[in-house]
Amino acid sequence: MTSRFGESTLAPEAELVEWYNVHNGLTPATEGVSLADMNSGREIMKMLMTPDTPYVAPETIQEWMPCCAAIMAKFKELPEEVQGKQMAAYAAMQDKNSPQYKSYMATAKDMFSKANVKGDGRLNEAEFLAYKAAEHQENVRLFGGDPDTQEHWKTEYGLYNKICPDKDGLSMDDLVATMPIWAAVMEAMASGEAGASDVPKLYSSGVHGRALMIRLALTYSNCKFEDCHVTMQDIKDMYSKGQLSDPEVPVMIHPDGTEMTKSFSILRYVCMSNKGRNGECLYPGHADADLTFRIESVVELMGNPFNLKIANFTFEGAPGYKDKDQNFINFIAKDLPDTMAELEAMLVANGTRYLAANHVTLADFVFGGFLLKLPYNDNYANQHIVEAVVRKYPKTYALAETLKQDFGYYIQNGLKAEC
Repeated sequence: MTSRFGESTLAPEAELVEWYNVHNGLTPATEGVSLADMNSGREIMKMLMTPDTPYVAPETIQEWMPCCAAIMAKFKELPEEVQGKQMAAYAAMQDKNSPQYKSYMATAKDMFSKANVKGDGRLNEAEFLAYKAAEHQENVRLFGGDPDTQEHWKTEYGLYNKICPDKDGLSMDDLVATMPIWAAVMEAMASGEAGASDVPKLYSSGVHGRALMIRLALTYSNCKFEDCHVTMQDIKDMYSKGQLSDPEVPVMIHPDGTEMTKSFSILRYVCMSNKGRNGECLYPGHADADLTFRIESVVELMGNPFNLKIANFTFEGAPGYKDKDQNFINFIAKDLPDTMAELEAMLVANGTRYLAANHVTLADFVFGGFLLKLPYNDNYANQHIVEAVVRKYPKTYALAETLKQDFGYYIQNGLKAEC
């Protein structure tokens, strides 16, 4: 089976795509754009790549984007006149033979030399901060203003050092060599990209919704994907503009435009297309009917009817939400105990460490999604009540604690919104 999570076809190295930044008139070049991107209708231009054009990988763009976004947010607070002057200067400096570029480089080298008190041609962190302060003051002098981004300068230094980790400090050449990265990241932000245009995009509403188990599977199997949190109004707008063929979330959109809906169908696709982080089979399909049966038994137990019962006391748009208090009482008094009892019986009957096998499978992502939504969700008011019910079932609770450790990376890095 061919997976869409494999390596995408990139434009030949003899070509590059220049994305026009309609917001500020800059036209820095970026590389590593997929052929699907080149055909997606963006305003693009093919150019021959010169030997000194640096490569800016999508992973680098992704890593630098938070810092760049914070700095750009500060920049947008400046008066429009100041923004315009800086943008015009930056646009002029795209030509390395221009007077503007030569003047900038001369000033930058002078500031570098003054900041480099050791005189060894490399800036340590303290010297880099001094260099940035001088650069800030020079921009204020030239343009009448400059975004005050001191709080991000140490982050910048760390990012620069990742580009040249084997060197002791940063040389002027290092700083010049990283300039295209800023350009590439700003281009990606301006065009609405997340720095990973050759990977699937998972659109979902809320971090604890039906897409949670899909995100667990994707991250557990080390899949690169773009996690897009949107409102229902965003989805309606995308549908009305023809960007979606169905106004349903979650939806996964692949680089070739293929849309996938239905949360459990997406989950099966992800688990059949990928191995786990330890090489384990997550969903065998017809290759192992017995294991598939055990997995599907969990899906049937904790599928849509079970999730609707939870929605009826957690989601305002659910049909039974008006009786949310009574629904919650019913859930912890009967629905949840019945479900936990069945899981306990499965673990006893299967004799496995996890729900369906001695390793993580799709079934554990389904259970994990429930755990992170309610009993292990610090933002949920009744978290401890639900956890108390789960604790009554020893094997089930032991598994829950194991999954809490297995999915710890996601608990720390992925849960950024309330229930």
